[in-house]
Amino acid sequence: MALDYSENMLQQCYEFIKKEENFPKENLILVRADIARIPFISGSLDAVHAAAAIHCWPSPSVAVAEVSRVLRPGGVFVATTCILDGHFSLIPFLKPTSQRFTQVSGSSIFLSERELEDVCRACGLLDFTCTRNGRFVMFSATKPS
Repeated sequence: MALDYSENMLQQCYEFIKKEENFPKENLILVRADIARIPFISGSLDAVHAAAAIHCWPSPSVAVAEVSRVLRPGGVFVATTCILDGHFSLIPFLKPTSQRFTQVSGSSIFLSERELEDVCRACGLLDFTCTRNGRFVMFSATKPS
């Protein structure tokens, strides 16, 4: 199953899967939906993977809360994103300025590792782990059993 807000991304996914000889195509479901309103029953998914997406979500905390809702107890959320370290992260009082600029400009929202962990925890996801390679991060958190 794949979920994306963008019809174009779902079409690219479909085309990619069609070309892959060894990819199982039966029971393939592509869903166009908003991450803030996942159209699945609460506690119905074993895992959710968000590939390079969280920085594109208008409200990461709302989206992660929705991911937590659809995960079954013991389910895992895995995501990748980028972290932009810079002058806003070095001087804490400038962070609100950066966030206001992001909201006005419609730009991506790049959270720090700590903010990613805080969002996960606030949404009921525990055992946060994060692996970083430069600005690229992969993190996971689990819904308690």
